[in-house]
Amino acid sequence: RVLLYDPASRAASTILEGVWFANGLTLHPTLPYLLACETFAARVLKIPLDGSPVSVFAEDVFPGYVDGLTFSEDGERVYVAVPSPAPGAVKLLSKLGPKWLNAALRSVILKLPPLVKPVTYACFVVLDVETGDVLKTYVDERGEAQDFVTSVAVKDGEVYLGSLKTDWVAVLDDEWG
Repeated sequence: RVLLYDPASRAASTILEGVWFANGLTLHPTLPYLLACETFAARVLKIPLDGSPVSVFAEDVFPGYVDGLTFSEDGERVYVAVPSPAPGAVKLLSKLGPKWLNAALRSVILKLPPLVKPVTYACFVVLDVETGDVLKTYVDERGEAQDFVTSVAVKDGEVYLGSLKTDWVAVLDDEWG
């Protein structure tokens, strides 16, 4: 679930429930909404802060599971971390079976021992903030720049990639900023 905290009243209210592992919340720099990665569903949700209905911002455009995300400094692009490619079996079953089955399979795969899990790599996707369309996809299949990218940050035209598996941050040049 996603909570909204009101500092004036010091109260929190639930603004979204029933998501499969809400992750990577980011607030738009000037507009009253936030985006949240729904990791097990491999999609990004748009959550208005004015009580309007939640909508799917991007779905079926990611090469794997989604994790952290951030807006570009100008608020025109969204950078989404993709820590792991989706296994072929899950991709196939997601097209054949109901969404609850797909989400359950993703949960099981994340609990598998490391030798059985999909190979990790470095990946993030850049989306247009207005449409959710893919503008660019960065994929490093061997994880040489970074391994298991779980967070993306953008500053002064450079892209910073973080990971739960490493104790360092990768920096990509302004081609990706």
